[in-house]
Amino acid sequence: MRILRGKSIASHIVLCLWLIIVLFPLYVLITGSFKDKDSIYTNPFGLPEVWNFSNYVEVFARGDFIMYFQNSLVVVLLSLFLLLVFGSMASYALAKWRGRISSVLFFFFIAGMMMPIRIASIRLIAIIRALGLVDTIWALIPIYVAMGLPIAVFILTEFIRQIPDELSEAALIDGCSRFNILRRIVVPLLKPALATVAIYNLVPFWNDLWFPLILISSERS
Repeated sequence: MRILRGKSIASHIVLCLWLIIVLFPLYVLITGSFKDKDSIYTNPFGLPEVWNFSNYVEVFARGDFIMYFQNSLVVVLLSLFLLLVFGSMASYALAKWRGRISSVLFFFFIAGMMMPIRIASIRLIAIIRALGLVDTIWALIPIYVAMGLPIAVFILTEFIRQIPDELSEAALIDGCSRFNILRRIVVPLLKPALATVAIYNLVPFWNDLWFPLILISSERS
């Protein structure tokens, strides 16, 4: 019992230290937003001597913050939705299709995890231009879906393989189609994995600057 308590205390200490490491940049960000430019450099970690709310007024009045936030929200939500839909469908097919071809296709998806999509930027620009999506936020969605598919297929395929085949066989006997098996049986069981995929891809989608920079030039897009 003493050993278990000692491990519990040690783990709590580690988690508290990690919490401090994670929250400290947020503290600096929030307090810095209420400082003027001089105070940010002279007193970067302390509380503001004078709480300056004019920074927020300027952002909302002159910075088009609402438009930028709305564009980012639309792109990220649509990208995540399509990623989860296509990722779950591809993973279900690869998990239930047993054979050499399915194994090759699975490793083809996995190979995408080792190759950064930015190295294909020139070819992607040509494809987006051919689709007529240059200078629109819709150009980002197919790229983000392609970015997230490898890790989505990797995670979801392994989860689906753990689902007993008896569930699918019973549904087939009852006359359920493959699509309805995926929608009514597999997807509800995949909620933890789908949440993992969504969270994993949310940060790079939201923080990406490269593709908006090279595909969107209009400030009103």
